[in-house]
Amino acid sequence: ERNNPPDLDLARLYRRAGKLDQAASICDALLARGPNAEIIEVAADVFAAQGRQAQAEQALQQLANIEAPPGMREMVLAEHYRKHGQGEDNAAQVAAHYQSAVGKAGNNPAWWRRYLAYLLPTGSRDDVLKGIAAAHKACPDDEDLTLLQSNRAALQAAEPWPVVVRVLK
Repeated sequence: ERNNPPDLDLARLYRRAGKLDQAASICDALLARGPNAEIIEVAADVFAAQGRQAQAEQALQQLANIEAPPGMREMVLAEHYRKHGQGEDNAAQVAAHYQSAVGKAGNNPAWWRRYLAYLLPTGSRDDVLKGIAAAHKACPDDEDLTLLQSNRAALQAAEPWPVVVRVLK
């Protein structure tokens, strides 16, 4: 969101630098002041990186109490569980969150790109190709998605698929 406090950027920088305690301190203050989806996303990421899964889950639960654009809650959950999720059903849970996010805000090309980036290493060739077609249909004016769509036939025929995945990532 464009109206995020500067402290959120500082928390992100601390997170990237591995200074998790400083990042967590800022996130605690931001959550106490009244979170939005980005604050919750960063805070949950920081807490999970610290191994504080329960606190990460508490932050994510706050998504239910905020106003957010359609699909934003689901995208935050998808991204979080993609990075930090565990268990046998995690992949299915992540895929369901991504599908829900693009379903609710299907004309957001950035979200389609995130979903396709998730599908590349985890999905089958058919899943990726179907995702590209759906993304292009939802966002026909997006140059990147149009480029992918125009190269679907080449992607479909490309072998070996693991090499294609590494190149596209």
